[in-house]
Amino acid sequence: MNRKNLNMLFLLFFILFMAGGMYLMKNNVPAKKNERVYSLLQEHIPYFLEKRVGGFSIVSKVTGKKEKPMATGVMSRLVQLEKQWGKKHLILKLKTLYILDDNQKVLHEIILDNENETDWVKRFFELK
Repeated sequence: MNRKNLNMLFLLFFILFMAGGMYLMKNNVPAKKNERVYSLLQEHIPYFLEKRVGGFSIVSKVTGKKEKPMATGVMSRLVQLEKQWGKKHLILKLKTLYILDDNQKVLHEIILDNENETDWVKRFFELK
């Protein structure tokens, strides 16, 4: 191989590497969350991230069980767990979000300030 072909091959690998990295980054970045509502919900959501040497673990506050997904999928797995929790423990009525315990009794309620917050809760937790 001559030098020109070697440079073209290197350039091709570099472009493919960058495109692959951008694709993975785009697909694994979680959707933007409503800061006010999410911060109020976080004390009730039974999952949190724990930093470890190889990346992050998802820890259940209830059982203490740790999940160690691949580093590229940790955020999407956390969102998936939060949505599962939200479907079972959240009820939205008009502009009030009710947080329920495991026995379906109301623990807390959050008054949503505007339509953006209501839309975000419906969209993120897939509530009706």
